[in-house]
Amino acid sequence: MIRRIAIPGVVAVFCALAGPATAARVREPLTVRLFARVPAPGLPEGIAVDRQRHRVYVGTSPKDPGPNPPPSKVFAFSTHGKLKDQWTIRGQDLSNPSYGLYGISLDRDGRLYIADFAPPRVIRLNPQTGRQVTYARLPDVPPCVAALGSEQCSAAPDDRAPFPNYPTFAPDGAMYVTDTTQALIWRVPPGGGTASVWFSDPSLDSVFGPDGAQVTPDRRTLMFAMATPGPLAPAGLYTIRILPDGSAGKLKPLWQAPFGEFLDGFAFGRSGKIYETLNNGLVIVSPEGEVVANVPMQQPGQAVPFDAPANVAFLGKRALVTNHAWITRDARDYAVLDLFAGERGARPFRPAEPHAPAVEGR
Repeated sequence: MIRRIAIPGVVAVFCALAGPATAARVREPLTVRLFARVPAPGLPEGIAVDRQRHRVYVGTSPKDPGPNPPPSKVFAFSTHGKLKDQWTIRGQDLSNPSYGLYGISLDRDGRLYIADFAPPRVIRLNPQTGRQVTYARLPDVPPCVAALGSEQCSAAPDDRAPFPNYPTFAPDGAMYVTDTTQALIWRVPPGGGTASVWFSDPSLDSVFGPDGAQVTPDRRTLMFAMATPGPLAPAGLYTIRILPDGSAGKLKPLWQAPFGEFLDGFAFGRSGKIYETLNNGLVIVSPEGEVVANVPMQQPGQAVPFDAPANVAFLGKRALVTNHAWITRDARDYAVLDLFAGERGARPFRPAEPHAPAVEGR
């Protein structure tokens, strides 16, 4: 019985001048290999690459409603895909059926900043010591219609719990965090603390709203993915300019996803191209919002198909993609896949170690 149906049409470029021996060693662009299997609890979500320390970090989002839900873990792999270390996350509310870890960012000293759903927070994890602290807390703000003039409110039409999804740093050391359910984007001050509402708009209202996010390579704009369409805006990539005073500019659409696609995280290539995950594959979008290429669910010879891929991080000229498999729950698909992009990734901004006090995790 065939496990997956391969989708044809992957873009491949061959070097016509290479001899047979050379061609055999040259990897074709947009081909996909297995980088690493992800151990229990599986369901890998966030990913970050620390090139200086030769580590690839992967967080898990079990969302396990069973009687004995496992806590999330963070795994450290070598740049060759070998498991090197792991940490169990403390202080999670395992009674919440949606608990789990989401996006991951790094600072200059190699500390991880991880979005955690329950409780809603950003965890800072030091891989050198294993120390975990709460770097930021995300409050449950009221709908703006009931906020009596307060700017700390959500443009969603009803009261919803916060859902921190992706943390990303700006050059002033502030962190921006997408909130998937409250139709807003948070700003965490340099050094951490309680997040404040940076931008909220009815256009961000959706069952799954703002999701993956990155500060653009020019450091002037926040780009994020709307995971699913809402009443006022389609799924796709959007940008908000970070103004000189730190406030938010206007919301602008860049690329609209095809109907029925579910978006998650993305990463920038050095060319400015955006490598964005889809339901079961990836799309590559130009800086102008045009589709450059589509990567299908499975190519001939691909050992593990894309199964609800989640986030992307570059390792050299390879885009590493977490295979979340949150719908199928197929443990064979809990993996990190390796897409040969043929270009290096843009370097994300990584601040020096923040010095403001953080709250100790349990």
